[in-house]
Parts: sequence; structure tokens; C-alpha cells
Amino acid sequence: MILNKFIKINLDLKSKIITQMNYHKLYIIITLLILPFSLNAQYSFSSDYFEMCDWIPSKGEWSTNCEQYNASNLIVVNKDETVITITGPENKATLYIQNTLDTESESQVFWEVVTDEGENLSILFDLETNIIRILDLQLQESRWQMIHFEVKNRWGFD
Repeated sequence: MILNKFIKINLDLKSKIITQMNYHKLYIIITLLILPFSLNAQYSFSSDYFEMCDWIPSKGEWSTNCEQYNASNLIVVNKDETVITITGPENKATLYIQNTLDTESESQVFWEVVTDEGENLSILFDLETNIIRILDLQLQESRWQMIHFEVKNRWGFD
């Protein structure tokens, strides 16, 4: 009797695992079919870590005591460089590029953006160091904040 229950539970578990594996395989196949078409239309960056840092007005520098987060993020810039989408594990944000700012290096891109909620931010892509920084400089200097992404991978560049 106990052996029959054990076998039935194992068969049910195997059935669920096989079903999950089939969904996983289907997801991979669909992704592989769509991915080549979408890669040519955007620049993509993945990150599995970011920090939130505060500005220290008295020192004139960003804090080194930042809040650290282990979270996967996908940052996508469309090829026309008009929209940036940031997708995290629990949220998604859209940034609309308003203006390009000058930088000291050709490996850097600096944009003024507006979020889908109407907040004005600046975003700096440093392609040499693989760092992305989102700066909130609209409030009083003592309340400035920065989100610092460590880029793990990037693709879509010619």
C-alpha cells in the first residue's frame, strides 16, 4: 500500500517535471526564433548587480557606502536611441531620451531622459568600463542619488 502511494506520487512528480521541461523547451525555441530579429533593432545590456548611492555635498563626491542589490536586469536601448527599457525581476521602467550630452570620452554616451512617470534623470553608459549610471540630480544637492549597474554582458553592437 505504501509502495503504491510512493509510486503514484513519483509518477505524478515525473509527469509535472516533464510538462515543465516541455514548456521550458518551447520557451527556448521561441526565444531562439525571435532573438535574431530583435538583436538588430537594439543595444542590450545585462546586469546581475547594482548599487544605489547618495551624494555627499560636503565632500563633493558619491558615497562609497552604497546599498547593494543582487538582481538581474536587462537594459535595452532601441537602435534609434529614443527609448531605454529597464526590466528587473519585479518591475519595468521606460526612459525616453530627450537630449544627448557631451562626454570626455568616445566610449561614453550621456543622455538626459524622462521616465514613464515624468521624472527627469540622466543616464551614462560607459562602454569601456561596462558601467551604467542613472543619476537623479533634480532635487536639492543633498538628495542626489545614483544607481550604478555593473554590466555583465552586452550585445547588438556592430
